[in-house]
Amino acid sequence: MKTKTILITLLMAALLLIAVGCSKADSSDGEDLTGAVVNDVVLEVKDAADNVADAVGDAMGEAADTVKDALDDDAAPDAEGTDELVADENKPTLHRVKMSEAGFDPVELTVEVGDSIEWVNSRKAKAMVLGIKACSYLKSPVFSNGDSFQYEFTKADTCTLVDGIYTKVLPMKLTIVE
Repeated sequence: MKTKTILITLLMAALLLIAVGCSKADSSDGEDLTGAVVNDVVLEVKDAADNVADAVGDAMGEAADTVKDALDDDAAPDAEGTDELVADENKPTLHRVKMSEAGFDPVELTVEVGDSIEWVNSRKAKAMVLGIKACSYLKSPVFSNGDSFQYEFTKADTCTLVDGIYTKVLPMKLTIVE
């Protein structure tokens, strides 16, 4: 709000400069007062510009402080005491696999125990994820375009997954590691 007021003041000062420049004021003794009025207006405009610069600087400082605070919340000090964003190594990851007419994308994936995979159907036809052999425990319901199926892996394994609807696409190779 403070910045808006200052900008309006600047605009009014500029309009006054234009008005003074368009008319010439004379004193009773014939002396030209236009120069004095222009100087006063220029000083007012400079003051207003300084106020705008201060307000913008304050706003930028507050924004920078807010960003720094947000980063500090997610940061951990490193060995030298500086703040550096550190990924939580114990947090499971959600991987996304796209199912299209061409098959799985990616066709090979390695995840860690505790991670989840979300298969997203991006084709018009329905989709179904099936684990074969050692991973026969993995079986999704049939899901439509735009829908997805998610599964969390709880043990290390090597799996071959097939598409239960589009049987002619390449199978997906999945490796789950400790």
